[in-house]
Amino acid sequence: VTVTATFEQSKVYNNVIVCDNEAAALDIGGWPLGIGPEGDTSGGWVSKSEFFNNIVVSRGKGVPRAVGEDSIRLGNVLDHNLYWRVGAPGPLAKWGGHTDAAKFWEGKGAEGRIPPQEFATLADLQQTTGQEAHGLYADPRFRGLGNGGVGRLPLEAYRLLAGSPAFGAGRSVELSEEWLAERRKYLTDTGAEAYGIPMEPQAVVSDYWGGKLG
Repeated sequence: VTVTATFEQSKVYNNVIVCDNEAAALDIGGWPLGIGPEGDTSGGWVSKSEFFNNIVVSRGKGVPRAVGEDSIRLGNVLDHNLYWRVGAPGPLAKWGGHTDAAKFWEGKGAEGRIPPQEFATLADLQQTTGQEAHGLYADPRFRGLGNGGVGRLPLEAYRLLAGSPAFGAGRSVELSEEWLAERRKYLTDTGAEAYGIPMEPQAVVSDYWGGKLG
C-alpha cells in the first residue's frame, strides 16, 4: 500500500496489509519537487497524519514499512502497529532517502537519489526515530496467511487465532471535534459528499466479518 501526498491530517488505522513482492507493504512517501504534470512544481508528501492499529506483513523480499525522506519531518506519527516478516530475510523498515530526486519529471530520476537508512529490528527503529513506542514485532497468528483470494469479500484466512499478540495491542480511536471540523470543511470545499463520502464518520458496530464489537 502506497500512501502519498493526498494524505494530510489523516488517520490510517485498523488495516491488515500483506505484501508478497519486493515492494514495501506500507510505503509512506510522496513525489519530489520539480516540474510535474500540468506544470505542478510543488511536489508533495504525507504530513500531519497518524498511522496506528495496523497489522503490516511482508512475505517477499520487500520490507513491512518504508517512510520517505520528507515524510519523516512533517509531523507524521506511527505507533501501536504490529509488524511481521516471513520468507526472505531483510530489514524491518527503510527510513528516509529519496527514491526519485528533483529531476524525476525530466526523466532523470536516478540523479540525486539517496538510499534510505535500514533498520533491522523494531528496537532499532524505536531508538533512532522515537516512533512506534508501543509497536510490536510478532507473528499476528492469522488462520491461514497467504490463503486469500481475489475480490472484496471478507477473508476467513485473515481472522486472528486465539492468543494473537494483536489482541489488546491497539489504542482507542479518538476523533477530536477540531479534527472533525477540519474534515467537514475539507469535504465541503471539495464537494466530496456528492461522490458518496459521508460528512460524518460512521459509527463502527461490527468487525470486518460482521461480528458484533465489544
